[in-house]
Amino acid sequence: MKKLILSVMFLTLTTAQAQPPNVSFRMGLPINAVQFMFAERGNVVPTAGLGYFVVSHKSEWRDDYDSDSYSTTVQYLVPNVGLRRNYEPVENLGYYALAEAFLGIPLVSGEDLPDESKEEMQDALGLLGVRLGAGVEYFVSKQFSIGSEFTFSAVFHNTKFEGEYDDYSSKTSTMLGGTLSRVTLNYYFR
Repeated sequence: MKKLILSVMFLTLTTAQAQPPNVSFRMGLPINAVQFMFAERGNVVPTAGLGYFVVSHKSEWRDDYDSDSYSTTVQYLVPNVGLRRNYEPVENLGYYALAEAFLGIPLVSGEDLPDESKEEMQDALGLLGVRLGAGVEYFVSKQFSIGSEFTFSAVFHNTKFEGEYDDYSSKTSTMLGGTLSRVTLNYYFR
């Protein structure tokens, strides 16, 4: 599925017309993102974007004989592809529905963290998700609008571990769901 999402994103970006795509800056915790909206076909607009968020952890311990501390940071790049269905605007208000698929690509760093551990963590922390939602935007001019989106996201996480020296193995599957609302600033060049 990850390869499919990246392939669709690559095709969307490489088949874009010579005109610059429309751009949307989407701000809402925990992920801020930029989205490119390509040529509209009917009322459907293909999109591709990139988001970012970070998770950081620091731990300290101490006993009568020793103490230590360590920190780990996981930065996620979140590429996405999707479709946006525009509806007929009413005066200066535009409405749309959206569907997106996204990846969470982890970049791991930390104090005294061996390279092998970083690679294992990156393999274990990859995310895959889908997002469905709706949005509204107020057109200040033909080239600029301010909007808001409300979405539901489902994030899937799977890990598989096999022991190096024995027959131990484990599999874990997790699904997280939640809603997200965010503000959008949209620039239209077409």
